[in-house]
Amino acid sequence: QKRSTISSQDVLAAVEELEFDEFLDPLNNFLAEYRALMAERNQRKQKQKKAAAAAAAAAATSEDKTVEDANDKHEEGDSGSKKRKSPSKADDDDDNNNNDNDEGDEHGDAGRNKRQRAA
Repeated sequence: QKRSTISSQDVLAAVEELEFDEFLDPLNNFLAEYRALMAERNQRKQKQKKAAAAAAAAAATSEDKTVEDANDKHEEGDSGSKKRKSPSKADDDDDNNNNDNDEGDEHGDAGRNKRQRAA
């Protein structure tokens, strides 16, 4: 038989064939302990994966609920209140207020000139 991988049974058969029978019981015991340890480790990993998946699902559900709550609050706030001005509209209103001063009343220009000279 030509194989690139050998199994534990191949090793145990070779040990027996070479007449090292005194090693068979300790090797079989070790192999049984090793397999039990690997089975326990695999079970632990699967439990961790399930717990992580459940936590991720709970977090996603919680996040979705938070987004829905925020959207609900936003909709409630907009329904009974005035519409907010867009930033460009607010800027236009500020410019209109500033234009009143730029048209030049006698005190506004004089005060501006004094401040410029003082600086």
